[in-house]
Amino acid sequence: MATPTFTLVGTNSFGLSGVGNYAAPTFADLDGDGDLDLLVGNKLGETVYFANVGTTLAPTYSLQGTNPFGLSSADTYATPSFVDIDGDGDLDLFIGSKDGGTRFFRNTGTSASPSFSLEGTNLFGIVTGSYVVPTFADLDGDGDADLLMGTTNNGLLFYRNNGTSSSPTFSLEGTNLFGMTAGVSHNAPVLVDLDGDGDLDLVNKDVVSINIGTTSSPTFSLVGTAVYGLNTGAYPMPALADLDGDGDLDAIYGIQVGSLLYLRDIAPVVRTLADSGNTLTLSQINTLTGGTGTDVITLGNIGATFSVAGVETLTGGAGTDVATLGTSGNTMLVSGLETVLGSSGIDVVTLDTTGNTLLLSTVETLTGGAGTDVVTLGTSGNTLSVTGIETLTGGTGTDVVILGTAGNTMLASRIETLTGGLGTDIITLGTAGNTLTVAAIETLTGTGGTNVITLGDTAGTTMMVSWLRTLTGGVGTDVVTLGSAGNTTTMVKLETLTGGVGTDIITLGSAGNTVLVSGLESLLGGIGVDIVTLGDVGNTIAVYSTETVIGGAGTDTVTLGSNGVQVAAWGLEFVTAGGAGGTTSLNLGAQGNTTTVSLITTIVGGTGTDLITLGSAGVTTKVSDLETLTGGVGTDAVTIGTAGTTMLVSRLETLTGGTGTDVITIGTIGSTMTVKLLETLVGGAGTDLVTFASGGNTTLVSVIETLTGGVNTDVVILGTGGNTLQISRIETVTGDSGTDVVTVGTTGVSVKVQGIETMVGGAGTDVVTFGTAGNTVLFSAVESVIGATGTDVVTFGSAGSTVLISALETLVGGVGVDVVTVSASGITLFLSQIETLNGGSGRDAISLMDS
Repeated sequence: MATPTFTLVGTNSFGLSGVGNYAAPTFADLDGDGDLDLLVGNKLGETVYFANVGTTLAPTYSLQGTNPFGLSSADTYATPSFVDIDGDGDLDLFIGSKDGGTRFFRNTGTSASPSFSLEGTNLFGIVTGSYVVPTFADLDGDGDADLLMGTTNNGLLFYRNNGTSSSPTFSLEGTNLFGMTAGVSHNAPVLVDLDGDGDLDLVNKDVVSINIGTTSSPTFSLVGTAVYGLNTGAYPMPALADLDGDGDLDAIYGIQVGSLLYLRDIAPVVRTLADSGNTLTLSQINTLTGGTGTDVITLGNIGATFSVAGVETLTGGAGTDVATLGTSGNTMLVSGLETVLGSSGIDVVTLDTTGNTLLLSTVETLTGGAGTDVVTLGTSGNTLSVTGIETLTGGTGTDVVILGTAGNTMLASRIETLTGGLGTDIITLGTAGNTLTVAAIETLTGTGGTNVITLGDTAGTTMMVSWLRTLTGGVGTDVVTLGSAGNTTTMVKLETLTGGVGTDIITLGSAGNTVLVSGLESLLGGIGVDIVTLGDVGNTIAVYSTETVIGGAGTDTVTLGSNGVQVAAWGLEFVTAGGAGGTTSLNLGAQGNTTTVSLITTIVGGTGTDLITLGSAGVTTKVSDLETLTGGVGTDAVTIGTAGTTMLVSRLETLTGGTGTDVITIGTIGSTMTVKLLETLVGGAGTDLVTFASGGNTTLVSVIETLTGGVNTDVVILGTGGNTLQISRIETVTGDSGTDVVTVGTTGVSVKVQGIETMVGGAGTDVVTFGTAGNTVLFSAVESVIGATGTDVVTFGSAGSTVLISALETLVGGVGVDVVTVSASGITLFLSQIETLNGGSGRDAISLMDS
């Protein structure tokens, strides 16, 4: 035991109160409850009783009364001292006085319920004296109690017990024996083991003498007066006992004014336990070393800061307990400690089942109990394995935590690295925000603050996450599912991302990402190249600033951002631009696509077959390399790209070709469409009404029912299969090898024709000029026919005609009445079945053919 170091803690501590002048305290367990009660004599000759209603480690004294248990007052200056003088197992009482000698009260009750009976004064050979203060101890090692009596003028009287432990006979052997040092007056001795060496030392008032002899042959060596911090008041009367359970002696001093001073020994306490195993309650231990057996230690309620090693079970008290583990490594069950500090060895700490709130540092393994365990890691940085902890908060250093294999549900804060075990680990992050590398965690949920998470498992991670600000994948394949509450998160380098039932808004990091996503509501790409594949369950998602979007097996509806994007996509069922404000270019992948597109400004097909339907709101778009394009119920204006296109179209309102060769086939449902700059236009099985835009057009046309020209020159070449066509405002129509029947609209037309088999005029004035290759045509209701340099053979239809002709070679009338007028330039003509022929001002040579 270290040298005592007493410090004055207070006056009348633990609930004590003033008891009258010249207080003389003594300790004893008077109620059999295992703690020390206090009996205090005073100047009036009374004894005042305080029962300890606290514990052995944290006493609380309650005043019970004066002269209890049958005691009585006599004379003055009562100085009580307890001893089992008759060997019956309970404490008897001697009370010294000023002039009345030493009275003896035998305990006729029990150790837990005393009843004192006065049997006499100065019994067993005790001699009277003045201001006598008795104290009892075995000074000669013979097993019975001897008596040391303090007096005011005669020093310290030693009475040897020459009787037995149950039948004493005291014999006065001398004054100040064994090297004892008496005070000037009013000596008040107590015999206690002050230095922890196993023999009795002497404290006389505030004068300390240490026994340098033995337990049976003492030799007292004076240390001094008021040493070790024993600074007291006038007429000090000591009582020493371990009041805080730390294994050393504390002191209560009565003084002249009636107060009780509490002086606590705060010297470091070093305790080494025996190897047989120990179950102890200790307090204020500075160094505790267990033995080879099982040591179960409970700490007192006043708090302790100490070093511990080799202890199997350590339970804290109500105070603040700080334990530093020894350097050789420890395996320990702890409970109720506030701080556990590991050392250089491997420390394995298990928390008991009651729940713990603990500051922990430099421990390698920590296992929680059945209760709720809240653990904060120390500031120096920690690397430890953790199991069964409910709340874990890191310190300012770098904390690396590995979770045990049984699975964990934990609230974690300020941890730098967290690795899960084989079981299912469910981690909730603290509200202050966290920057954390995780691996092998099944569920990770943020609760507020900025949570920046990096996945550290090189083999890949499969995890559910919620409410994270940033999530960065590792080198393995990372499969992440978002929680149901909705998430707004930046994610980088993940391979698979699945949204929950809430609204998930995901931003991809700037490094570029290739990711499979499902169930997201919004996805914003970063500055790198992002390739997004949609899962097979079908998706409705808004995509921004993403370079490639690939659909899955389900129905995928994608809205592209309105900030001006160029997206490569395939396998999508519905694609819509996000509104006004940007040019959205959709590049379709090579696999072929069947897609409904809305509000996209440019659509570029791939090498596969692309079947595109325009949305119902109406679309103005530029397209390239599409195989099929179908308009919606709105007005769709489509421009074809410069490379040339072969495409089947339906339900478009406007179609404009590019600089390349554009071959357009109209679908079977019939179309009403304005076209421009198309090279080839083929109608479908339905009725197709086509109008040329005003720029002028040269187009190969087949199977179109109605064709209306624009304000410039429109040149129409009819396809080889034969055509039945109504035209308006067309400048040139050239037929091909099939039979072409052309009807002119009602507004009248001036048209140059070549290779047409039948031409029917409309209600207006129709002027037809033949091309130079020669023509054989059946005409009806045409007002003027002008031949060219070739041989032109004209037959009128059966309804009758009134026609101005020029430069024809052959003219055959029909069954109706035909009235023909020759133009002024003159004509050479073979004529048949004409009812009326009017020559012109030129020379006309008419040859009538056999009818």
